[in-house]
Amino acid sequence: MHRIVIAVLGSTALLGTFAVPAEAAPAKQIVKQEFAVKSGPWGAYGEGTARCPADSAVVGGGFDSGRLRLFARASHPTDDGKGWTVRVSDGGGWPYPVGTATVYAVCEFD
Repeated sequence: MHRIVIAVLGSTALLGTFAVPAEAAPAKQIVKQEFAVKSGPWGAYGEGTARCPADSAVVGGGFDSGRLRLFARASHPTDDGKGWTVRVSDGGGWPYPVGTATVYAVCEFD
């Protein structure tokens, strides 16, 4: 961003520009954590939490089920604001998929 400056000295006007440094955006980091997807009496299910580093706070998150056909039953920040938790299931379809899924937390540093 540039600002235009006009300085008037008596009958002389000076015109110039100078750069204004943009405010730096807070640094972010994506943290991921794999978790198990198990078969149960009502289908496949799993829950996982990705935790942010101590000097950061979570600003978003989600999950990737890879080849497993899962949907999120819950996807939300942890109560302390330092991580992201997901709870997934397949809705009771057959055959029940088992394997791993990955939860992601988007962490922002102060």
